[in-house]
Amino acid sequence: MNKYLVWFPALMVLGAVIYKPAKETTETKPVSKNISFSVYKSSSYTSGVYNNTSASVDLIVEKVSTKGQHTIVWDKKLDRKYLSQYPSVENALKQIITIHNLNDQFI
Repeated sequence: MNKYLVWFPALMVLGAVIYKPAKETTETKPVSKNISFSVYKSSSYTSGVYNNTSASVDLIVEKVSTKGQHTIVWDKKLDRKYLSQYPSVENALKQIITIHNLNDQFI
């Protein structure tokens, strides 16, 4: 019976040592990430076919939780304009947004 009493505390200590690193690896700190985008036209759209063609742009960034919940964290709508009025790639509309409280493990 004495040999069992010696092994029991040794197993308890070993279990505590193994458990601690496993617990630390499952706990992740929230991080912030930057998202950048550019809006521009890829063609001049000067052909007569495009004279009355317009478009609007909706930009939506959603954060999805591990439980599948969708949360809109950023939303912007660019007004409708003729395709020829959108900027060229040299003059693109640029935006950088920062999303906070993300779980880096799933990015």
